[in-house]
Amino acid sequence: GTIVKSFVWRNETPRSFPWDGKNLEGTLAPDGVYSYAVASTDRAGNATERRLDNIIINTQAPPIALTIDEAWFSPNGDGVKDSVTLVPEVPVTAGIMNWGLTVRNEGGQTVRTLTGGERYSIESPEPAVFDGTDDTGAPLPEGRYRAQLTVLYQNGHHPSAESPYFTVDVTAPTALVRAEHRVFSPNGDGRKETVTLYHETSREELWQGSITAQDGTVVRAFAWTETADASTVWDGRADDRMIVPDGVYRYTVSAVDRAGNRGVSEPVEIVIDRRETPVALSTQDEAFSPNGDGLKDRIEIFPQIAVTDSIDRIVLSIHREDGTAVRTLRPARETFVSYAWDGLDDTGSLMPD
Repeated sequence: GTIVKSFVWRNETPRSFPWDGKNLEGTLAPDGVYSYAVASTDRAGNATERRLDNIIINTQAPPIALTIDEAWFSPNGDGVKDSVTLVPEVPVTAGIMNWGLTVRNEGGQTVRTLTGGERYSIESPEPAVFDGTDDTGAPLPEGRYRAQLTVLYQNGHHPSAESPYFTVDVTAPTALVRAEHRVFSPNGDGRKETVTLYHETSREELWQGSITAQDGTVVRAFAWTETADASTVWDGRADDRMIVPDGVYRYTVSAVDRAGNRGVSEPVEIVIDRRETPVALSTQDEAFSPNGDGLKDRIEIFPQIAVTDSIDRIVLSIHREDGTAVRTLRPARETFVSYAWDGLDDTGSLMPD
């Protein structure tokens, strides 16, 4: 019932006026509920009074915030990080008139209006799911975006808050893989004991390499940060350092980026073959006379190759008695059945007896 402000009009009609919430001393009255009464007595002693109750002073400036559940997402429909959830944090919900939630690009342009206007005049803003599309439903380009929350209160306060940036990324990691050779034999003989695997990858948080057997079991795993090493060497051992059995293996590298996009290289086939591969040579004759007389001018040389299903290359060389090679041939492995030597060296000169 304490009077905080008073006005007097003499011999006139009371005028309309704005009240700024200040008291008789010119300072702001405390928050609370107030009433306004206007009363008058005429010269004949007739009195009247009218009241307006429930005038509220509320100077509270409520803090608000807007958080996100993902900093990177990939709205590509694969079921992994397809959207980002925007979570309004509004601790004071009393007196909300309306609120709005929009998404803007890095340039500040509004690309999506999620909620807003009088029809969203509810007690408290609710979380909203952003699917990476604009107001027309078209996918937004890759890039960084942020959301803005605005709330309008009855007391005129109109706070706003921006979320952290979140990134739309639908590009999967990329990788190319190749092997130094397809077949190797880690058997301790010093030849093709290892295979070198070469990589070209995009920059990601983590790359993983996997060597798998034909039944899908991973026998050897590798890992790199940012990019895969330019090359890595496999010695035919599993992660437990035991030599794996002979057979066909597949090598791939893969990565999942921060937005949930997964990229896998094309598989490379690697064969481990430690079988013994004996070879032998025989000739039709022990001597010949390459003199052009039509009699034993050539000598037929026959190969005997025990294992033919994994030949890399064939080299046939003819040597002098001191070991010097005079004729070297590299016949095709598919057609090499025999070779008839005419006594000439690699330069076409006839060799001496």
